[in-house]
Amino acid sequence: MCSTKLQVFAAGVCVLLLTVANMSCTPYDFSSPSPGEIKIQLKTISSPDHIPFLPLNNFGLTVSILEGVETNGNRVPIYSDIQAIKRNPIDYNTLDYRARDSDLVIGAGYAPPGDYLGIDITAVPDSQVVLNGYQVVGVTTPYNYNPNLRILYPFKVEESKLTTITLTVDLDQSLVKGFVTYHFTPYYYISRVTVQ
Repeated sequence: MCSTKLQVFAAGVCVLLLTVANMSCTPYDFSSPSPGEIKIQLKTISSPDHIPFLPLNNFGLTVSILEGVETNGNRVPIYSDIQAIKRNPIDYNTLDYRARDSDLVIGAGYAPPGDYLGIDITAVPDSQVVLNGYQVVGVTTPYNYNPNLRILYPFKVEESKLTTITLTVDLDQSLVKGFVTYHFTPYYYISRVTVQ
């Protein structure tokens, strides 16, 4: 009697083990797409008679948030480089030669493939422009200034491909010289998107 119960229990355990083994061997759909990559480069427009690109000239934008915005409304964080795990605020000199040549990278990150509406950016301007390394000119912003902007420009992220976005900051339009200060109103736009 006891051995019969033991045999029934052993048979039940075998059936259970076979069921679990079959479940673990069930093929799963591993066809989810690989991520693409987004890189955002800063380009500055500033004419020589406005504020020239000189080594000792400086006007910074502190970028604290940079995100891709998918068409479904999801926002994809873009950090300072591809290996970063979060974004710390970074002050970028818009008058850097790399910005003049569209080579100043302000963000990079992996992103799900799909269609995007544009990017969200939070960028706070410096309170001064430094000219020739010693001349300091104050910068004022409108009383209702909001550093959070959504820049619309549809683009695609493709699986395992790099999408490079050129974000242009037009200082000729953004910084207007007043009597003793510059008045800042952001004039940013996406001027180019390439996929490689």
